[in-house]
Amino acid sequence: MLALFLCAAAPLHAAPQPAPLPPIERFFATPALADAALSPSGRYLAAIAGAAGRRDYLVVIDLQAKTGKLVAGYNDVDIQQFTWVNDERLVFNVTDHAVAPGAQDMAAGLYAVNRDGSKLRQLADRRDAFISEGISRMGRKMLPWHTFLMDQHGAQNSDAIYVESYEWEDHGFELRYVNLLKLDTVTGVSQVVPRPARVTDWTLDQKGEPRLARASEKGVTTVYYLDPATSAWRVLTTYQTYGGGKGAFTPPGFRQRRHFVCDEQ
Repeated sequence: MLALFLCAAAPLHAAPQPAPLPPIERFFATPALADAALSPSGRYLAAIAGAAGRRDYLVVIDLQAKTGKLVAGYNDVDIQQFTWVNDERLVFNVTDHAVAPGAQDMAAGLYAVNRDGSKLRQLADRRDAFISEGISRMGRKMLPWHTFLMDQHGAQNSDAIYVESYEWEDHGFELRYVNLLKLDTVTGVSQVVPRPARVTDWTLDQKGEPRLARASEKGVTTVYYLDPATSAWRVLTTYQTYGGGKGAFTPPGFRQRRHFVCDEQ
């Protein structure tokens, strides 16, 4: 009886309640910082800064001084992509997150700015009206709207970067070839890298210089290598574009010296 009494008198502990689920809005919220990238020296960190109810800006944080700077931000567009040119300068393009993805214009423009927000310059045109704040277009010849950032880093030791310019057939949307341009982000002057054929894919080496080019024409793909000893293009391999076969590979990048990493097909 005493044991039964003690059991009845013992406090009852309820099972722990599961933590409440996060609100669904968090899964669609704009991140405070995104796409962070260190400068070549590692001292500065650039990122896209976002917040509810405002556009996405480009910010730079001095990791040594522990200070931040809003480098580029506008009322009518969002910063889409950026990359470091050198420790002092960045390039970026823009988009409009207020428009549905299917309605966004692929002409993202191209702009360069110093990490302190100075020396802002538009380098490539954009078909939509945009950025009326702080940019003068008068007397400046710009690259056409179909000029785009590469997904590869250049040498990052000068004011120049490599960008791609897409050329389409006169009738329809079939890609004719892609030009590679070396663009000075301060003066806006660009030079076309000589193409060995109707190139559609370019690969920079570990030093940030053009080294591989891939061209496809009439069902045949050819991979070219720019020999640094002769400054001339030579054929590495040729294969059926859709059938693959012996010698078929896709070069995603370089590692040490003149070796490159490839994916066999």
